[in-house]
Formats: sequence, structure tokens, C-alpha cells
Amino acid sequence: MRWRSAPRLRRSRRSEVRGAASSTSGSNPSRGPNSDNSRVATVRETVEIEAPIERVWAVVHEDFPNAGKWSSNLEKVEVLTDGPTRRGTELRYLLITPGGKQELEVEHTTVTPGKTVAGRFVKGPLKGDWKYSYSQREGRTRLTYTMDYGPNGFAARLFFGIIERQLPSDVAKTMKSLRKYVESGRGPRPPKARK
Repeated sequence: MRWRSAPRLRRSRRSEVRGAASSTSGSNPSRGPNSDNSRVATVRETVEIEAPIERVWAVVHEDFPNAGKWSSNLEKVEVLTDGPTRRGTELRYLLITPGGKQELEVEHTTVTPGKTVAGRFVKGPLKGDWKYSYSQREGRTRLTYTMDYGPNGFAARLFFGIIERQLPSDVAKTMKSLRKYVESGRGPRPPKARK
């Protein structure tokens, strides 16, 4: 009897997997399912929105109570720190996933208004970093979301293949929904500049 290997899955252009530091010897005992030396996936999605950066920024980084109106799988966002979005701001996302409800907490590590917001996952099924990058041309906003992530915890490692396949399409859906939401005129408007 001859064994056939399972067919390989093709990754989308938006998702790639990078192996963690690997050993040159034949085996690496630190690469088991309970190690922190697990693989990392990257998802990157860009969308152009017919609106100025200030408007898109206000929707994404200031109007947290309405984030579920444009973000897929999001039930709500809880702001865990006081004040405006800044370095050190912490948020808790309550997500609805095929595996049930999940909580994911993030901390902002970089906030440069109109340019970049970046941070890291601090609690939940994922570990890694995320970043929103903004640019503007002729009144249109180009927004790129990038996330480098890996499983956090034993259960997340067991289901990481499913997460890795699902997340790129969820991010693409969210970015398209954000564009539609902003272009329809919904969400907050940034304050008018003083003269």
C-alpha cells in the first residue's frame, strides 16, 4: 500500500507565514506546541477611501462605540484607559468567532495623528503586532492595515491553521466595510480647523 501526501494549501497573496528562528540541527525541542517559538503569519490589506484622513482617523481611532458597524466579527470595543487615543491606550475587543466569543486586548505603542497607529496584542488568543498606516492624495485616504501575529496559548496553537486561513478574508471584509461606512457619510466628523 502506498501513502499519498495531503495536498498543499495555497496561501493568498495577502497572507504569508514566516517560520520562527530555526535550529540547524535535526530537531529542536523548543519548537513544540507549548513553546513560544511558534510561527508567525502576516496579513496586509490596503483600501482607498473617498474621504480625508481626518475623517477616516476619527472613525477608526476615536469612535469606538460604533466600530462594530463596520468591523467584521466585532461585538464591541471597550476602552480600558482614560483620555484620547495615545501611546499606552489599551482596548479590549469582544469578537465573535467560529470558535465562540473571544476577548483580545491591545496596547497602542505608536500614535502619530494622520500618519500611523501601531500596537501589540497583550491578552487573548493572538500575540504579535498591528499597524494602521495613512497617506492622502487628492482628498482620498489610502489606509493600510498590517498585522504580524501568532497563536497565544495551547488552544490557539491547535486552531492556528483555521485562524490563519480565516483572518485575511476577515480583514479584507472589514476594510471594504470601513470604506463603505465612511463614504456613506456615517460616523463622526473631525472638528473643523480654527482660522
